Amino acid sequence: MAQPFVTFTIRDYAQQASTVSFYLPDIDAASFDDVVGTGGNVELLSTTLAVITAGKVESYQVSMPKVMLAGAAPNVWSAREVKMLATYQDDTTEELGSFEIAAPDITVGPPAGSEIFDLDSNVPLAAAKAVIEANAVTRDGNSLTLIRARKVGRNI
Repeated sequence: MAQPFVTFTIRDYAQQASTVSFYLPDIDAASFDDVVGTGGNVELLSTTLAVITAGKVESYQVSMPKVMLAGAAPNVWSAREVKMLATYQDDTTEELGSFEIAAPDITVGPPAGSEIFDLDSNVPLAAAKAVIEANAVTRDGNSLTLIRARKVGRNI
């Protein structure tokens, strides 16, 4: 299994960037704070770099191996060319944003003759809406409200 790693960006006086990477211990729910949180491996490495470089330790990014999920094979009717385009509103700034979900399950919507998914009375979609609203945030870090979803082709 691939090991997680952290990459630090160090900027010199001429604003030229360089990077250095270090492998990290395995990261899971139990160890996340110990590795990435305050006082964890990443912070200790960052502090150490700041001591031994004359440049500015500007940023870091933690990369973890892809997690392969178990599950059933895709439905024969699934196609990445069909997407659900979901539009949300930032609950603080009221700005609109969107995301696409590839190969939506046609058995849960939209109704025949419509492009609009029913996010409120369709039980699986209402449940998905509740989970997304409770666990995702906008690019500004604010809560969001899904306001509509429609079926679209791949070229939107």
